Amino acid sequence: FWTDKKKTEKWFASFELENITHYKMTTQEFVRSDVYRDLNHVDILFVDGFHSEEQARQDHEAFLEKMNENAIAFFHDSVTERNSRMYGAEKIYQYGVCRYLDQLKTDARFQVFDFPFTDGLTLVRKNTGRKIFDPRKLDPQP
Repeated sequence: FWTDKKKTEKWFASFELENITHYKMTTQEFVRSDVYRDLNHVDILFVDGFHSEEQARQDHEAFLEKMNENAIAFFHDSVTERNSRMYGAEKIYQYGVCRYLDQLKTDARFQVFDFPFTDGLTLVRKNTGRKIFDPRKLDPQP
């Protein structure tokens, strides 16, 4: 699915998201690109690639310095370990995103929250000690 630029753009457009630019490359390729070098900051990072512990770490760390103070990273397939045959029976590998996230849970620099539905989604943000959103600071409604 993600290999077809038109299908990818159409999928995002179905959610009325028009400001999406598709780059078909690995994280390792992307971080060597001019586009990566020109990124000023990242507000939202969605990690859903090769699901090994090592690749989840590489994906996160590649963008960590570009993530602003209130940025949020989402990790998909993040609460289970299992074998994947996604690339065929001869290329079985183990989902290990959860092992990387278990390490982040012990790192005081981060806040980590699991949504344990099916294979999971995990939210990670820098632990700034401040709230991102404080409804008490909203203007009262007339």
